[in-house]
Amino acid sequence: MRGLRSTLVLLVVALGLGGYIFFFERHRPPASESEPNEQLFDFEADDVAELRVDAGEDAVTELRRTDGAWQVVAPVQAAADDSATSSIASTLASLEVQRIVEEGPVDLEPFGLAEPALDVGFTLADADAPRRLLIGDQTPTGGDRYAKLGDSDRVFLIAGYLNSTFDKSTFDLRDKTVLDFERGDLDGLEIAAGDRVIRFVQDGDDWQIVEPLAAGADFSTVEGLIGSLSNGRMRSVESESADALESFGLAEPAISVVLGAGSASATLHVGDETEDGARYARDASRPLVFTIDASLVTSLEREAAEYRRKGLFAFRSFSATRLEVERPDGTVVFEKVEAETEEEEDAWHRTEPGSAEVPRADMDNLLSQVSVLRAESFVASRADAGLGPEQVAATIRARFGEDGTEEQVTVWRSGEDTYAVRGDESGAGHIDSQAFDAALDALEALQDSQM
Repeated sequence: MRGLRSTLVLLVVALGLGGYIFFFERHRPPASESEPNEQLFDFEADDVAELRVDAGEDAVTELRRTDGAWQVVAPVQAAADDSATSSIASTLASLEVQRIVEEGPVDLEPFGLAEPALDVGFTLADADAPRRLLIGDQTPTGGDRYAKLGDSDRVFLIAGYLNSTFDKSTFDLRDKTVLDFERGDLDGLEIAAGDRVIRFVQDGDDWQIVEPLAAGADFSTVEGLIGSLSNGRMRSVESESADALESFGLAEPAISVVLGAGSASATLHVGDETEDGARYARDASRPLVFTIDASLVTSLEREAAEYRRKGLFAFRSFSATRLEVERPDGTVVFEKVEAETEEEEDAWHRTEPGSAEVPRADMDNLLSQVSVLRAESFVASRADAGLGPEQVAATIRARFGEDGTEEQVTVWRSGEDTYAVRGDESGAGHIDSQAFDAALDALEALQDSQM
């Protein structure tokens, strides 16, 4: 009986405690929950119309938003770096007070606010008077910074990492684009360096070299160069005017790059090397002189042959519909026959000499060996390389794609060297002799399988 009584007492106590927790404690906030930080301002980032950033040492920059775009208006007039400027406006709009240090008038010297390291002024679109955020020293722990508003005596803390957002020079806040152009509209590119001129035109989705030779251009190489020009950024601004171009080697530029888009164009001039290995440069549409990384200039100093397309064929084994291999001892022609039903597979037939079906696996091997042939380097003149009609080892013609695109490659043998060229392009590409032999071996294996 005593055990039963004890059990009932414990049950009553447990029920009472559970009821207390349910009715009285459920509305109490968790012990770990802290009060939210005070929002310092009540506006949106898009409401900021003007900014004034004083980072000390005469680094005072004034900016204004016009038609949605930020402009530097002092100490120079230039387009602004949208990312850096918008980040300041967004940070102001969301700025939180970490802790109040002093509410009333106080000596500002100990907080670094008598002569603040940063003074950020801003004006809202619907307000006439500007407001100021003053930022002083780091706290002893280094995690926060002392700050105050220009029209208030209250000293508070803001997150220390925000200092890098506000601490910007005029150069940090200006647009540092080297050359401004719309990449998708380009249809021409010209690089001139002394007597050397390389000119490209866009043909559909491909780039073609038209000067100093006629040849297909390597798409990734040309697009990589255009990307470097599009993404290039100034390292520094050396002069806001073009009055003394001779001192920068820009009166007669070492390199000129012209990007064309219909009747519009953008031109970059490159001058002398700086003491630290960069290069002076200027956008011909703007007066200022700036510096750029030497790596950008290196990509402009390639020879025409380095821009040539290395792959000899555009077709692949799955896209080919016809293959013709003409050699001194005869011509072999293969054509694909499409399956009549979904259950069947496409088949390949030899149509010359004679008609015969060929094994699909062997045909795929031949197509693969031929399609991967590529140039390792180029000679400017076939005659200088001793390549005449008697050195022709094979002429390979292929048809591929739904539109029946055709391409032709001629291959020459000269001693132990093998050369090839697409269509009627200039010069010839030096190719791997073993790779070409592997293609011929695949052809021989295919012919042997039919005997």
